[in-house]
Amino acid sequence: FLSASIFAQKQINLTFAETEEASQLIMDDDAFNRGLSDFDICSRVGQPDATKAELKALQHSQVRPWTQAEIDTLTRTAELLDEILAAKGYTLPCPSEIIMIKTTMAEEGGGGAYTRENQIYIGQQALRPRKAGNSKQTVKPTAASLCPLLAHELFHVLTRNSHKFKEEIYKCIQFTCLDKEIKFPADVWSKHISNPDISLYDSYATFNIKGQPQNCAMILLANRPYAGGSFFNYLQVALVPLDEAFKPIQQDEKTVVYSIEDAEDFAADAYYVCEEYGKGDPEKAITELEEKLGTTDCTEELCFTPKDILLKRDIDYINKLKLNQEYTEKTKTWK
Repeated sequence: FLSASIFAQKQINLTFAETEEASQLIMDDDAFNRGLSDFDICSRVGQPDATKAELKALQHSQVRPWTQAEIDTLTRTAELLDEILAAKGYTLPCPSEIIMIKTTMAEEGGGGAYTRENQIYIGQQALRPRKAGNSKQTVKPTAASLCPLLAHELFHVLTRNSHKFKEEIYKCIQFTCLDKEIKFPADVWSKHISNPDISLYDSYATFNIKGQPQNCAMILLANRPYAGGSFFNYLQVALVPLDEAFKPIQQDEKTVVYSIEDAEDFAADAYYVCEEYGKGDPEKAITELEEKLGTTDCTEELCFTPKDILLKRDIDYINKLKLNQEYTEKTKTWK
């Protein structure tokens, strides 16, 4: 019998930007760079009163060249994901080209990866050898071990490339997408923390707040003025209630803002995600995923299903928002 890879349709077309092209793209005035708040600029540069020109200089300086080995590994990673899609009969709304850019991640708080437009930015630390469990030996990332990372970032590219896909996938986590952008008033927008993976705020969910159902948009806000350190230290997940026209509600000329703790049913969302992907109990699901993570460090066999990848994405998201310090300290089972 012929292997599935022979029949796999190529949906994920990666191209690897050279440093000159990457430097121009990272400084481009796309939706992300245009929408940066003053807090965004200062916290990314690491200086109060920083300017956008200083941020662009930082972005430019963090681009790094790809090695041929890295290109080969990530190309194989895309092929493995294509094989999964072919085996499951899935067709995704991929852009014709996905541009891969390598950086130090200093321009984005030291994360592992992020996306903008049709570009995926990978941190150089994600491509370096890591310790294998408690062993002193290091293991190079393999095509299989990089599958969850690439799939995670691909998800953001897809939701940006296809509104229909975004609508359908957001339903899985009980969010509704609008056909228009939600415009936040200046008192909220001035302190928002931009997420490069989100170029458009056009979704909401219904939360139970003070005993009443309320449609709310989710946004990241700084909880105080910038005074040094990473923007992760200021991060507050906020819910902005919307009126019937899906405009933010204001009282006394100030936008109403709720915290996640004000949403009485937010904790249930993790259980909903698990049920949606057929996993049932989140603790059991996390254990299963940790076991699979342990097996992908030293093998080329791809152990993740699309449901696993989506579930891991949502668990990561909740962990990072609710338990950021612990999330940052974990390097294997949470990332």
